[in-house]
Amino acid sequence: MEEINEELRELYEQNCGGLVNYVINKHLSTIKYFDTREDMYQSLMLKIWQNLHKYDSKRSKFSTFVVRCCEYYILLEIRKSKSKKRNAVVISSDSETTKNINLSSLIADDYNIEEELIKKEQLDYIQANIGQLSYSYYIDELTQKEIAKMHNRSQSYVARLIKKEITQLQGKIINGRSEVL
Repeated sequence: MEEINEELRELYEQNCGGLVNYVINKHLSTIKYFDTREDMYQSLMLKIWQNLHKYDSKRSKFSTFVVRCCEYYILLEIRKSKSKKRNAVVISSDSETTKNINLSSLIADDYNIEEELIKKEQLDYIQANIGQLSYSYYIDELTQKEIAKMHNRSQSYVARLIKKEITQLQGKIINGRSEVL
């Protein structure tokens, strides 16, 4: 790790604690990804200290650097936590336990398969009936500017057409023209 000069050390000691508390208060819902608020505070302070040598006063203010560093680390913790949940399914290979394993025992009690199937059917219906521009915008994740360029139209015209397509799709769904919905 690179050596940290006295000026940076002073900035860290004077401003960092308050800025980290600001970020924690701004992202209160993310505390669940840490053990406690104090753990979150300590983790963020440590990450800032570890990355302090990357701070360049010519590029941004110190407060911006601290906030971005904190938010980046919080995002990493959320991703790590979600990854652990996805990879946490372990099934025993004991002959006694595998005899009684079925789909309903593997799925959480509050999980409703019928609701999920209905949601999938609704999504399939929407994808099949959505307009071309809306499909490009919402499914292909193209920007309105990119879509406008592809169709030789203005961005505002594309925005109006997308809104019109979505309104028409909502009308179909609300009026019950679909057997699925």
